[in-house]
Amino acid sequence: VMGVHEVAFCSSITAGTVNPAVATLCGSGTTTITATGATAGEIMQWRSSTDSVNWVTISGANSASYVIPTAITTTTWYRFVNKCSSSSISDSAVTKVVVNPLPDVITGTQTYCPGGTATLSSTAAPGTWNISNTTTATINSTSGLVTANAAGTSTVSFTLTGTGCIRTTVITVNALPIVSGVTAASGIVCVGGNVALTAGSTSGTGSLQSYNWSGPSSYSTTTAAGSVNRTTSAVADDGTYSLSVTYTGAGCTSAPVTVPVTVNALPTIGSITASSATLCTGATLTLNAASATGGSTLVSD
Repeated sequence: VMGVHEVAFCSSITAGTVNPAVATLCGSGTTTITATGATAGEIMQWRSSTDSVNWVTISGANSASYVIPTAITTTTWYRFVNKCSSSSISDSAVTKVVVNPLPDVITGTQTYCPGGTATLSSTAAPGTWNISNTTTATINSTSGLVTANAAGTSTVSFTLTGTGCIRTTVITVNALPIVSGVTAASGIVCVGGNVALTAGSTSGTGSLQSYNWSGPSSYSTTTAAGSVNRTTSAVADDGTYSLSVTYTGAGCTSAPVTVPVTVNALPTIGSITASSATLCTGATLTLNAASATGGSTLVSD
């Protein structure tokens, strides 16, 4: 019939179900939300809300799938509205993307020497500590106590109980410095003589900070130079002298190297007597020493 046109009428519509590809984020992030089973060919619109009460229409979000373009930092609800184009009938479905907080930034010592320990900390809430390389260091899963083992790096993570959100940091274990040896200018001195010590070659991470000398009778000194003199004052200064070196960075100190030094007592003589107090030219004089003592062979001069 002339002038009669059939008009399709939308009598029912569904928004289907909406689900985010990732329903829970840590700290911030984006994801894709998809409406599954929505009636096709109608007017589609996405809206968002940070309180599930007040909604904002998202410009340009007019398909069954919506990609959150900018990282969100708070929990956000998303509503998908599917409306008939030929009537006022519509349907909607809601989902939310939860944003949980990250643990606090990990604090505490993050550069170590082998054998060093320190406790790391993060959020006060319960969580679990882990470390990626147990050859380099180990960590107590509850307390965060790090024990350094060997030179290298390792990633430490703290995972919040419940949310599973993770904070990480990298710790470094520096190799111990090395000093090749220590020598004494003379291995045997008399009381009052000098023990002259000289360091061998050194290596380590960072720059050389100090030479650390020690020895008998509580001898201890630190120098910037690789040599030192000790004036002996007693036989008790006899024994083993040690040297270690400290480098910047983690302030690591080498294993000690040693050298033995003997300190002898000064010889003594009780008295000297002469066979005669007065002599004529050509006569012989005899001298006698009494109670001479010493640490080795007696010689005269």
